[in-house]
Amino acid sequence: MHELTHFLQRAAAHGAPAADCEAWLEREREAYDVQYRWLRDTAPNIREFSIRRARLGTHPMIPPCRPGQAAPADRSGMAPM
Repeated sequence: MHELTHFLQRAAAHGAPAADCEAWLEREREAYDVQYRWLRDTAPNIREFSIRRARLGTHPMIPPCRPGQAAPADRSGMAPM
């Protein structure tokens, strides 16, 4: 679900990568939010949701941006659109 969100983000941006680190961070935050919401909405009960979420970790390791930092390299393996 996380990578599907990135695919849709790239499609909406007509294939353009994130312009800078802050834009990249916003895409990551959105992708994790969508992923967790999907897990919540598809889990049959709170126990299963908790197990699935624990497997992913509750705090994604997203590095902070320094002022003016370029976006991290795209490692999605997707060809530009």
